Amino acid sequence: MNHKGTYYIFAILLVFSSLGFSNGKKYGFENIGVEEGVLIFDFELFDLFSEDIIRGLRKGMTAAIEYQVQLWEERRHWFDRVVAEKSIRMKVGYDSWEQSFILTRPEEGPVLLSESHIQDRCSRLDGFHLVDLNQLKAKGRYTLVVKMILQPLSVDNYEEIKRWLAGEVQELNPRNLKSTESPDEKAGDWLLGLVLNLTGFGDRAITAESPAFHIENGSVVLEEEE
Repeated sequence: MNHKGTYYIFAILLVFSSLGFSNGKKYGFENIGVEEGVLIFDFELFDLFSEDIIRGLRKGMTAAIEYQVQLWEERRHWFDRVVAEKSIRMKVGYDSWEQSFILTRPEEGPVLLSESHIQDRCSRLDGFHLVDLNQLKAKGRYTLVVKMILQPLSVDNYEEIKRWLAGEVQELNPRNLKSTESPDEKAGDWLLGLVLNLTGFGDRAITAESPAFHIENGSVVLEEEE
């Protein structure tokens, strides 16, 4: 079989491997409400770390996770618009000496956690403060959108990770994370990406959308799904 045919097989397998993350219920919004004049909510992403990802972390892989939170206002007869947005970034690794997972976030130093605790800390947004209520319209119709991106990283990406966690770059650039000069090395990076996906430790992304709601007398009123 020629190389071109081999690449096609890998690409087909990659498509099928990515489908598994989108089947079934993967997230939940709770307690969308108002606290001290601020719109808040709880969010949970189910089964963020599969057994393959946990196994990869234990073997020395590092994962970068980003949550992009947006509040959208529906505007009839016009384009919807983003009213507010925030991002949360974190890095997850494993300390084989301590036999614990390492969670690093911009607002705190590295924290050692058990498997169950790392799952919980990386999968939940509790009491997330998004926007002051006075910035919203009383009769506006709104929807929360949360996008999660999980990307496996290597030690060679350390400088890019530091810039990302510090907020110096808005998104992780795959070209920066896998920068090589030789065409053979570039092909190797491409093949490595396929292998990571096929083994379950590839890039993952999911976009979650809340039920629509509006503000009434300073409170959140969820609208029934049609």
